[in-house]
Amino acid sequence: MVGTQRYWDGSRWTDHIAPMPMLAPMPMVRAQGMGDGVLVVGYITAIFIPVVGFIIGIVAMSKGRGGHGAAMLVISIVAFMFWLNALTPDTTYSTYNGY
Repeated sequence: MVGTQRYWDGSRWTDHIAPMPMLAPMPMVRAQGMGDGVLVVGYITAIFIPVVGFIIGIVAMSKGRGGHGAAMLVISIVAFMFWLNALTPDTTYSTYNGY
């Protein structure tokens, strides 16, 4: 019967029935995505800690924020090249003359 539940005694369904319990309606839940705060952190880390910004960019792309994710990836790569160049010693101007 519709709107009722039957009982199982371990080997067969019994003739005992009970009305279905009334369930409270489920509240609307906002879809889990990347909030604006995470995106801001992603951009900041893309500049100052490019490896972390790169990872956040990949996560952003997988969470449906493709435009922001791609921007974080590009910024991370450019920032990584900048920091690599800025933090490694420049050996092109050596004082060694070869003599």
